[in-house]
Amino acid sequence: MTHDEWQRAITTILRHGTTYVDGDGRRCTERTNHHITITDHSNIDEPYNALQDHDEWAYPAKEQLLAVIFDDKPLKSLDYTYGSRLLNFNNTINQIHDYIIPLLEDNPTSRRAIAQVYDPRHDSNQRRASTPGIIYLHFLIRNDALTCTACLRSNDVFIGFPANIIQIHHVHKWVANELNTEQGTTTLISNSAHIFHDTFHDIQDILNINPTALLKQ
Repeated sequence: MTHDEWQRAITTILRHGTTYVDGDGRRCTERTNHHITITDHSNIDEPYNALQDHDEWAYPAKEQLLAVIFDDKPLKSLDYTYGSRLLNFNNTINQIHDYIIPLLEDNPTSRRAIAQVYDPRHDSNQRRASTPGIIYLHFLIRNDALTCTACLRSNDVFIGFPANIIQIHHVHKWVANELNTEQGTTTLISNSAHIFHDTFHDIQDILNINPTALLKQ
């Protein structure tokens, strides 16, 4: 995903989204069921690098982001990790290695290659403040290429989305390599794609756009 594609996504949300104050008291502009399809993986790091280079905060190192999705052990510092759900769900199944890969090896046209992250035993709890942003990954082999579609419950398209892109891209690439297929398109569908207004100053610094001017009148 290029820097320009990231900028266009943020611009689209601000121009066409709905503004409200969420349960944490933060004003945001949201576009529901927003989707982005990445066809060129060569510039996948551009949004991440832009946030890494910003002086106003310390953005997580890439190694940390990948540990969250590739380490099959929970991290004590986090309420959940994607890796422990994808690679060791309920201490029972590695959904990628034990299911997705053998399924698509045996039946390349299968539509059942879904790896679930959301766990209702823990996440369907009104008192639980932190639940996974990525809900599931769906893989398809079409035209000799592996596509990956990720459903995201909610994501901050300025701060969080670049990290999610890195994580999903590397899982997609790994599965494609294991299946000896080309890495096809990556599509991210966000049920709540939003921009927080308290990050407008940083958006203007990094992307050189005026968020306030883009809001619907």
